[in-house]
Amino acid sequence: YLVNNPGHSISISHAGKYALAGVCSNAHTRIGLDIERIRVQGFDHVMKVAFTDREIQAAGDRPEEACRIWTRKEAYLKFVKTGFRESLKRVDVSGATIMHGGVPVADLNTITLSVRQQHLISIVYNQVKRACTQRGTSVSERIATGLPAAKTRR
Repeated sequence: YLVNNPGHSISISHAGKYALAGVCSNAHTRIGLDIERIRVQGFDHVMKVAFTDREIQAAGDRPEEACRIWTRKEAYLKFVKTGFRESLKRVDVSGATIMHGGVPVADLNTITLSVRQQHLISIVYNQVKRACTQRGTSVSERIATGLPAAKTRR
């Protein structure tokens, strides 16, 4: 949280040369996000330790799907503010609805975006998405095409 704005939700992630941050200024909205490089190899151990049987089956031998599941799981754990203190096998993000402890989690929105077909970003948030545009291009469209989500001022 932000010291002077404890009602704001913040989530930060990085992978390689990319960094990602999300801030919600509405006290009733929370956000969790994650970015990961899509790896052809290296998810076997993560899947064994962190994935449910259903997630392992959903990922199969597809690295992009394994990465999608992992980024959704990590974004959700940031959203609920437990991080890796929660048992990773209690959370299943393989379906349209996130399951936590075998119970469907209601009223969540999830987005997964590809960045130049090399990285995946997953975002989990709890309020109806409001259109967030910059000069006619949505933030998700800008991220997916590799453009910055927002311009910085100098």
